[in-house]
Amino acid sequence: MPLIRIRDVKPGFTSTFFDGDYSDEYIIKKGEYLIGMDGEFNIAPWKSENALLNQRVCRVKSSNEEILSTDFIFYFLGQELKRIEGKTPFVTVKHLSAKVLNSISTPVPHKKIQEQIVAELDKINEVMEDCRELLRNLDALAQSLFYDFFGDPVTNPKGWEVKRLVDVCNAISTGITYKPENVADNGTIVLRSSNIQNSSFLLDDIVRIDTPLKPSQYVKKNDILMCSRNGSAKLVGKVALIPELKESMSWGAFMTIIRSDFYRFLFQYFRLPAFREQLTKTKTTTVNQITIGMLKKIQLPVPPLELQEKFDARIEQIEAEKKHVEATIAELQTLLDCRMDYWFN
Repeated sequence: MPLIRIRDVKPGFTSTFFDGDYSDEYIIKKGEYLIGMDGEFNIAPWKSENALLNQRVCRVKSSNEEILSTDFIFYFLGQELKRIEGKTPFVTVKHLSAKVLNSISTPVPHKKIQEQIVAELDKINEVMEDCRELLRNLDALAQSLFYDFFGDPVTNPKGWEVKRLVDVCNAISTGITYKPENVADNGTIVLRSSNIQNSSFLLDDIVRIDTPLKPSQYVKKNDILMCSRNGSAKLVGKVALIPELKESMSWGAFMTIIRSDFYRFLFQYFRLPAFREQLTKTKTTTVNQITIGMLKKIQLPVPPLELQEKFDARIEQIEAEKKHVEATIAELQTLLDCRMDYWFN
């Protein structure tokens, strides 16, 4: 059975499995609401099929839907958990106790009011999900263009010159290590796996450290940020492009920066099955980590620069459309936050 861990709550899927005995009471069904009790106190619906509840993950549902809707509880707790998280002291990771959860008092408005609140907030979330689907379609279009321009990098039907990855890169570097005492409210942001979501660069979840860094330990615009090690093999190899940044940032030890003049071409290549096949030499082997040595052995067809520049121009158009959609999502998120604040604060 799939096993749900804390890191699986927000994405709504898992790559961990359990082959022992279990009771039916621990089975989570698609659409049920879960809370991650360490780190960020997330509450999110489970998006996959039946899975098993694990320690430090909490299921939330109403004991009487006629009096209190589970969907209403979901939205209420979304606000309440933010408040609790903000007040929770911590040294390295914040922990949410069952005692605190059990002490939460839940408002119980008339059922019709609950339905009104849920319908309004559901509608905003529905439009946001439509926008996210559009982003996924734009990403799929970019990958389709890669094949149109360059062909399949495995079979290389256009006969491009094959080069080693290290020969088309200016740098391939793993990130910095730091101690818990280095974490500070003010300091340099250290980029981690959570800063890559669906091949996009996000700063929703950041860690700052207060420690001296070398100039070479800061990321640059158009660097490719890759997750090179993760407890979930499914997340190993995910990438994002570093945009223009408002402040200096570094990257963590489980991340790798690939710096190249061919960054758009390589970024799309890293997202193809062909890249993973190069790492494993088979379509079925699981990649648990990507080392510098593994990257240096990668060989790939490299099209002429002129064709790459034409590809870049098309990708820039797609990126411009993505920025427009992302701005719409940000506006919808602001609207959602305002309406949540209106109903629950």
